[in-house]
Amino acid sequence: MGSKSTFSNEGTGTAGIIIGMDGTNPQAEFVKDASNYFIFDDGIDIKTDTLTASGSSIVLESPRFFLGKTTTNFISGSNGNIEISSSKFHLTRQGDVTGSAILLGNKGAGQFLQFVNNTLTVQGAITADSIAVPSAATTPSSSITADGLLTTVSASIGGFDIVSSEIKDKDENLRLKSNGQITGSKVLFNGGTIGGFTIDADEIKSGTNIALDSANKRLTINNATFGNEGIQLEFNSGTPRFYVGDGSNEFVKYDGSSVDIRTKQLNASGSSITLQTPKFFLGESSQFISGSNGNIEISSSNFHLDSSGNVVMSGNVSATTGTIGGFTIGDELTSTAGTLILRGASGIITASNALISGDITAQKITANTAGTIANFNINSNEWTDSWVYNKWNEVTTRNIF
Repeated sequence: MGSKSTFSNEGTGTAGIIIGMDGTNPQAEFVKDASNYFIFDDGIDIKTDTLTASGSSIVLESPRFFLGKTTTNFISGSNGNIEISSSKFHLTRQGDVTGSAILLGNKGAGQFLQFVNNTLTVQGAITADSIAVPSAATTPSSSITADGLLTTVSASIGGFDIVSSEIKDKDENLRLKSNGQITGSKVLFNGGTIGGFTIDADEIKSGTNIALDSANKRLTINNATFGNEGIQLEFNSGTPRFYVGDGSNEFVKYDGSSVDIRTKQLNASGSSITLQTPKFFLGESSQFISGSNGNIEISSSNFHLDSSGNVVMSGNVSATTGTIGGFTIGDELTSTAGTLILRGASGIITASNALISGDITAQKITANTAGTIANFNINSNEWTDSWVYNKWNEVTTRNIF
């Protein structure tokens, strides 16, 4: 029909209709012009300005297809891939999607992903193996790894600012620095564990090892019972007390009114040490220094100063100067009044008023002034009783029987 009369007129160059057998090959052509035709010849070739296909079930099945215009918009598929392209959307055969605006999901139900006006909005649950921002950076400023590790150089979470060196709240009441410092003006812990310590409403403790008790206002180490082995520091309802020791033999204890120290050895040294008390005792029963009621007592194996001031001693006493019992110590022992002089080097005793009881043994006795020896009266010239002995070797008697 038309200009097609034989199969030599086949093709889009000749307008017309031809239907028949081209040898053993069935063939049909409906050609209006080079832009509008339908040709069945070893396949179907259709080109037209408008093609309408409608029905309850339309199947176009092919391993390769192309729908659209290559330079503007199309849908094509081949080799198991599909590509969709338009002015604002492009799905490449590699699966990459480019679009000026994207909406995935149910926006009305609040489960969607939308990209519009350079803003990406995601609502609903998100699952990802890893996230990195920016994606092209060698070291992203923020990232979440497949293990769940979040790394970021800056952020704001729950009123806290994250920077490279610290995490802090906006008012800087709580600051956690990368150098290990924690600063908090209003820190409240009422539970949990830190470094082996358990935190509850009124205690921070590590078993019985260490306990800080805010309710009872006390700090204990090893044992919480006052006086047992360990350390106890207590407010004790307004009567503070402390104990440090082994619970029996060696300790330092202050019970709120007195201090008790027991130890094998105590060293106290300093440029100025004052132990001030009206009563003291230093030592043990065999040797001690004690004082009370204004008195002092010193006792050892060879020396005893009792509380009355009496001295009992054995051994040597050496002194080159000083005063003892009213005598001045020097080259000689002289009474303060000068009435008695003891000269140790020469063995001479000089006395202005001597009273001697007992025997006197001497190679020479000299008396230059008056006195009495064994009921004999002595003056500068003689000594007498019932007899008179003078310096001229004369002897007389006062009584004649």
